[in-house]
Amino acid sequence: MVTPDGGWPFVLGYANLVQWARVALNTKLGSMPLHPTFGLNAHIGESNADTTAAGLLAEVRKTISFNPSFTGVSSASVTLNGPVLALGLELAVRGVDALLPITFDISLTSVG
Repeated sequence: MVTPDGGWPFVLGYANLVQWARVALNTKLGSMPLHPTFGLNAHIGESNADTTAAGLLAEVRKTISFNPSFTGVSSASVTLNGPVLALGLELAVRGVDALLPITFDISLTSVG
């Protein structure tokens, strides 16, 4: 299916968009040899002090921007609870006037 603006939607439906975001943000950038640009480029150190919410949010925005189904991150909340990052996002979806809320945890030890 080709959209009126000539785009090709990679995913259909909110469930697929949520799944894509979760997979992308839980995959370390460069960990998939056939898709080296897929994933989150989080430089997580051994100490949580090496991780800033602003830096991580910038990487989240960059990762989301690779999916043409999203037009951006409208709002975000980042809470660090030990080795787990609680991430709440409101994503703008192309062609839809509503925001897609997504909330999930990312294990810093599995990403970094």
